[in-house]
Amino acid sequence: MSHVSASSTGTSTRVRVRVPGIPKLCWCGENLENSDHVFKWVDEAMINEIEQLDFQVGVLEELLKMERNRSLERKETNKMMGMVLVLSGCIIMVVIGKWWGCY
Repeated sequence: MSHVSASSTGTSTRVRVRVPGIPKLCWCGENLENSDHVFKWVDEAMINEIEQLDFQVGVLEELLKMERNRSLERKETNKMMGMVLVLSGCIIMVVIGKWWGCY
């Protein structure tokens, strides 16, 4: 059986299409799951699948880092707001104390 790609001409009507993931059928139509009909492109498909997963893990790691940074920034902002509130309260107490002649 001859291999026919989308760009070549021949007598076969089958066209090989690149599909991501691990194939279940050969381009000739034979089932690959319980067969000795295994080719090098099955290994390439598995490598492709692993590379895609590796990329997705990298994206998720980057998102996790960004979320951790946002969380730390929120904590620092909350700490600063707490310090501002305490300082404001102290200033208000001093001003009220001066008005009432306590100081």
